[in-house]
Amino acid sequence: MLRVLIFSIFTSSAAFAAESGGMPQLDPNSWVPQIFWLIITFGGLYIVISKIVFPRLSESIEQRNDYVSDLVDEAKTLAEQTEKLNNEYKELISNSKKEAQEIITNGRKKLNAEFDKKKNELDKNISELTEKAEKEIQSFKSNSIKDVQTIASQVSGELLKELSLNDEIDQNIIIKKIEDISKKKMGELN
Repeated sequence: MLRVLIFSIFTSSAAFAAESGGMPQLDPNSWVPQIFWLIITFGGLYIVISKIVFPRLSESIEQRNDYVSDLVDEAKTLAEQTEKLNNEYKELISNSKKEAQEIITNGRKKLNAEFDKKKNELDKNISELTEKAEKEIQSFKSNSIKDVQTIASQVSGELLKELSLNDEIDQNIIIKKIEDISKKKMGELN
């Protein structure tokens, strides 16, 4: 309640003051000085704004726009450099993969060639050793058969002499018979 009373006192006192003096803006006698001071005030503000504030503000905006455009240009050049480096990197990777593939392929070919060469050398050595061993075996067989034939003819000749079965047995017949038996045994072995 006290608030309402204080509010009404203040508003009523302001209303009485306006009635007694009137509003100077509406009094035609005070219009000329008001217009004069209006022109001086706004003229001064216009001069201050147009000569001091506006140039500084324009310069600041222009500097900001230049700074932003410089940053945009720099970003574009960095993007171009990044793209260029990225393409070079991709090309380097591609070339490295190709070189690695070529190295692997050449290495395989070289290893296969060396392997085939060593294999052929080993096959040749094995075949030479096999031929040599077969020749030695054949030589041993033929020499052993001849030795066996000689021993057999000597033994059989001695046996027959010892037994004295027949003094007229010809040594050539014994050798011929041993050779026939040897040939049959050789045929069975081969």
